Amino acid sequence: MDATKRFFRACLTLFVFLFIGTCEATAASSTDDQDPKPATSLAELSAGEISRLERLLNVELNALANGKSYLDEDLTSFNLRVSIDPIRDAVVIDMDEKYGPLEDSPELGDLRRLLDNKAVWLLRRDVEFENLYFTYGGKDPSFWFPDYGKPAQVRPLDGSYRDKSDSRGLGGVAISAGHGRYHHYKWGWVFQRDAKQGNGIQEDLITQDYAEALQAALATHAGDYAFFSRAMSGVRDDGFPWREMAARYYLENNYPNRPDIWNTNKESVRDDRELKDDINSRAIHANVLGVNALIHLHTNAGGGSGAEAVFHGGRIVDEKMAQSILCYMDELIKSTKYKDFKVKRYPIPRTDLALNRLASMPSVVVEVGYHSNPNDAVALQDPDFMKAAMKGVAKGYRAFVQREECHHFGVDKVDDLASYIDGDFGKLVSFPIKMNYAGYPHGNVEAKVEFLECPVNWYCDGRRGLIRLLDVKEKIASYGFQCHMGGPIPMASFLIRTTLIDSDGVETTPVEHRVTCGDPSGSGVPDGPSGLILASAQWVGSAS
Repeated sequence: MDATKRFFRACLTLFVFLFIGTCEATAASSTDDQDPKPATSLAELSAGEISRLERLLNVELNALANGKSYLDEDLTSFNLRVSIDPIRDAVVIDMDEKYGPLEDSPELGDLRRLLDNKAVWLLRRDVEFENLYFTYGGKDPSFWFPDYGKPAQVRPLDGSYRDKSDSRGLGGVAISAGHGRYHHYKWGWVFQRDAKQGNGIQEDLITQDYAEALQAALATHAGDYAFFSRAMSGVRDDGFPWREMAARYYLENNYPNRPDIWNTNKESVRDDRELKDDINSRAIHANVLGVNALIHLHTNAGGGSGAEAVFHGGRIVDEKMAQSILCYMDELIKSTKYKDFKVKRYPIPRTDLALNRLASMPSVVVEVGYHSNPNDAVALQDPDFMKAAMKGVAKGYRAFVQREECHHFGVDKVDDLASYIDGDFGKLVSFPIKMNYAGYPHGNVEAKVEFLECPVNWYCDGRRGLIRLLDVKEKIASYGFQCHMGGPIPMASFLIRTTLIDSDGVETTPVEHRVTCGDPSGSGVPDGPSGLILASAQWVGSAS
């Protein structure tokens, strides 16, 4: 009997333990889903937390690196040693020294990008960090590539950087749509990206659509023109559409006597040697054109989500352009149904990308979204998202050129207003509702006016229509309010909600304010143009 009781007691204890454990796990999962605010730097972590995260990074990043073949060379498997450096606020990924000479190879560059994205994703709930460095047997890439360690020279936007071998000095913006088909000496003509991992997106092709959208947006939102690094139409003699081809071949066709643009890797005997040609050709072509800026358009892969921008570390001017682009991409994307789409707040510095490193003008790689993320992939294929994102890039570029700080469109203040009437009570009286706004709305601006409180015996009508930008420099806008009083009547106060909307559909956060109409003697009507009447209040009761 005692044994039976002990058995049931043990079962009951086990049940309670499992139940509590399940509840705790569920609660922990629920907490995880809420994405608690991470530490703002690696220096804030304890020694135990650093040790735990280093173990996580070593397991996960080695699994990623050895999950597929990234290099033509047979260099056996990767043995990554990942450490956290709190002093530099950095994650350091050390590969074997034998990979050092391949630091500038496109394939190793792709692997580094995936490892970088994975590390950020793995640590996203624990800590935000500033830097991620790659070393090879403990040596920096500058051991093999001395130019990597030198700050890049940035020319001002005055044309002084232009290639003197080309007298055109065209200005404008070069748009480099990512990737495209290239000739691999073992596999033939292949795309640079794997569509199987893209949720139906072939990055080599969709970037061309984004390039055309950016060209249109630069014309409407920046008043500038663009040059493409890749062809947009036509068919080659071998039957391939030019639109599918990488920049190297388009530039070879256009500049047959300038192999220094499209054949910079001529000494190589690697099967993928023309891939590096393609990467280098884009910045060199922009240098030859003498454009004011170079913008590369890509979609991303790995464990992340949202839009990012990459600049060459140490180039302050490039960083400012990247920051401005991200800020206005965020504003424009949130004007669509994709209000929860993530846009990285700060651009990412990297010194290993020839796309930016070889450019003589401000150059930025814009990763519009992660094609490997299902939600991002839906947005990336939506024409409305595409147009909004590229309008954001163009608006950010314009603000950068104009040396404007980024401010999202918003209403700073609407003063409460009292309009008192004496004299003829039978007429309509119109007066301006003035407001201070922030940001740089595009095109015509409308106001959506709603009455939240309308007193008894009054008829209130709010509507949507164009407003007047009275002072663009001081950022003052106005629309008209109309009061119709049929005789001496009590004071009336109206609560109004106003939302401004620009031509791109960017909406301000609604603001609430009061307008008062009445008849205290000796007052008057505010002066100034009223603009289009968007709100009116009419007394419909009996006069006292």
